[in-house]
Amino acid sequence: MLEQGQSWPRFWRRWAQIAGCAVLVSIGSALMFPKSWISFGILHGIAVMLILARLLAPLKGGLWIAGAVALALPWLVQHPFFDSRWTNWVGLITRKPVTEDYAPVLPWLGVVLWGLATGRWVLANRRGWLSGALPSAAAPLAVLGRWSLSLHGAPAGADWRLDAGGDAAPLTDQPRSFSAAASMCAFSSG
Repeated sequence: MLEQGQSWPRFWRRWAQIAGCAVLVSIGSALMFPKSWISFGILHGIAVMLILARLLAPLKGGLWIAGAVALALPWLVQHPFFDSRWTNWVGLITRKPVTEDYAPVLPWLGVVLWGLATGRWVLANRRGWLSGALPSAAAPLAVLGRWSLSLHGAPAGADWRLDAGGDAAPLTDQPRSFSAAASMCAFSSG
């Protein structure tokens, strides 16, 4: 809702859904994978990057530069301080952490900022690209975009696997907490 100027209350409401699901994923994964639990996965990253993108949005054209810096920084600067589970979320690590999911702020904030800059450019210079009906071939992509949080949580909530014969079988030896947390996230979005 770049052009609409989304209100802060609406922003925080959606942010709370994402951050809440991130917390549930951390709790569930800690129960399932105590040695490699998810301390900062994709949902955690999205929650932090949404705030940073919102705060950096006034840079306008400077978003391209800020994005380039964010993309380059992890390759230019690494320090053992950032190898801790409590600091690796920044992305300036010297080694990849042992975890089931990892999406650090750097370099991914750069991609987010370039996406924001591109959206601003399209609105200012190619508004026609966004008008008219969506081509029918692109309709499935629109559904994926509208229900992305649900789709992200649904596979974990399904608790199914393929057995040796290729048939679907329920997982009975896994803790239910992770799937319950993922299912709550899947059905809270939309």
